Amino acid sequence: MKTLFLPCTLDGAPGTTASLRWRALWPAKYMEGADVYPNLTEYMTGYDLYIFQKAYLSERAKRFLQSLAGMGKVIAFDLCDADWLQSGRHELALLQALPLCSFAVAPTEAIAAWMRRYTPAFVIPDRLDLATLETAGRHNHTAERPTLCWFGYSHNIHAIDPLWPAIEAYGLELTLITNDMPREWANRPGVSFVRWTLDGANREIARHDVALTTPASHWKSPNRMITAWGLGLLTVGSAADLDRIVSLPPQERQEEARALCALVDAEHGAHLSAADWSELYKLYRAAAAGGAQEQTA
Repeated sequence: MKTLFLPCTLDGAPGTTASLRWRALWPAKYMEGADVYPNLTEYMTGYDLYIFQKAYLSERAKRFLQSLAGMGKVIAFDLCDADWLQSGRHELALLQALPLCSFAVAPTEAIAAWMRRYTPAFVIPDRLDLATLETAGRHNHTAERPTLCWFGYSHNIHAIDPLWPAIEAYGLELTLITNDMPREWANRPGVSFVRWTLDGANREIARHDVALTTPASHWKSPNRMITAWGLGLLTVGSAADLDRIVSLPPQERQEEARALCALVDAEHGAHLSAADWSELYKLYRAAAAGGAQEQTA
């Protein structure tokens, strides 16, 4: 199976965009014969499966999609955010793109359910390239008072606002690993800022005991929680979670963290996403072959 991912960078997303890693680069790494555009090893028309990873707005992405659909290729549309809520332009472009695809894929059932109105849709969860965790290190969680971190785009930090009263009451240190220090957090006691970088983020996260992973919305994948577990941290999504973790003896925190690391290693590796893609291609390959035979009859 020769696969070409046409990623979100076709629509102008930067190369540091998280979905590029989770939804294209990491699965492709574990799929034999897979490329990520523009790095092609075949002619553009020589692939078996084409995956449009959140690429549908630019004229170039639209031309690629229309041309490949006209050839009867097996095309998957991969969407990781509720883009239709952003604007009428986004919604219209999605409604034009989805019917041209053989099927769609999302990291959450909520997004898949929306796309299912227009084309068959399935869930392939966000999964990690486990090799990216190896150089970060996993430290022992033996401190009496756990250190906290939050990581992500700064415009999403509102998700942890409800946790601040508990953080402040316990007097815990919190590091924000993000693109910019949010103004409203700049003068809060015990809060520090570390600029997120592709190469350094995992090492910085791994220095802490607990990650705050309150989801920004029900559409969102739990990929930050999976990252934290893989790096050896516990995660907190509510004040009650924080109360429980603060009350645990350090040894129990350490044991929980190790169990979550093992869970990520066993169930959240990107090689499993590669296998999911292979199964979906097999399902739709026969349908595409049947359609091609009808056209030539």
